[in-house]
Amino acid sequence: MSESPSTRRSTGTSSTLWVVGEPGPVVYAVCRIGREIGHSMIAVDEAFADPDVLPNEPWVEGVEWRTTIPDSDPPRALIRPDADDRTAIPSVESMDQSTRIVRIGGEASTAAEGQTVVLQAPPLLGDDGLPLDQPAGAAHGSHRPIPVDQLAIALLRAALEPGHAGSLSPERVAELGDAMYIK
Repeated sequence: MSESPSTRRSTGTSSTLWVVGEPGPVVYAVCRIGREIGHSMIAVDEAFADPDVLPNEPWVEGVEWRTTIPDSDPPRALIRPDADDRTAIPSVESMDQSTRIVRIGGEASTAAEGQTVVLQAPPLLGDDGLPLDQPAGAAHGSHRPIPVDQLAIALLRAALEPGHAGSLSPERVAELGDAMYIK
């Protein structure tokens, strides 16, 4: 008998991962997959004050939905699916230096070296196979679109595996998004 996706667990150590970004397919996919592999997921955005922004799915109850990041309780990883050059990473100064920061777009040099991974994501495809109009997938030339779940897996792997640092190309994002290797 095989395990269902909702009961599948990681063989590695469970971590607390923070996902900072407005409600949307990428944030939801990162939270859902992170929970499926056994991690504690905390999503942060002002919009989460309204419970109606959350999808009506069973996995939602396994995620903590917050409106702010407190200065205490540092995460193992902070994932910013909608980051760009105009947004600051909240409370970075108060986070433990072992916290990994993973975001899409922008420059890797805005935070401590070796601590930050910046993914240059290719265009994204939704569950229906159609392109998403999502800032994370905007204007990346001729790169082949990838499914949202594949980007979510890439974000999780970059956050959890210490070998990833600096800026990762769309090709590398597609490689990282291979679910066979997620821990």
